Amino acid sequence: MTVILVLAQRVWLEAIRRKDAYVLLAAVVAGLIALAGLDLFGMRGGTAAYIKELGLLLIWACAWVLAISVSVRQLPQEERQGTMFALLAKPVSRAQVVAGKWLGAWSVTAAATLVFYLALALTVLARGSGFPAPSTL
Repeated sequence: MTVILVLAQRVWLEAIRRKDAYVLLAAVVAGLIALAGLDLFGMRGGTAAYIKELGLLLIWACAWVLAISVSVRQLPQEERQGTMFALLAKPVSRAQVVAGKWLGAWSVTAAATLVFYLALALTVLARGSGFPAPSTL
């Protein structure tokens, strides 16, 4: 399990170095600011339903782009740099390498998506609206 966490940490360090999440966060914030500045359908009374809907669409599109860009480059980049062979020469199985890379890519995408959601929540609250309370069954 320690090997998997170390590999996931390496994915995090690479994601921080490559700055993909920062660029997508800037795109999400710019899109949310543009949505907040719009007055669609003449709703001036603080109704921000269109910001919620279009903001969620923007967030999910950016999360998919981030997930694909982070995960696609993991194994080919290791092989191109020649570090894959040195990594597999150690007592690390192929399954542990794949699981570590997957865990790292998944956690980077999940953390970035949560930050995107936070930006949407702040935008909706600044617009004077809120999110409905979840219903219980």
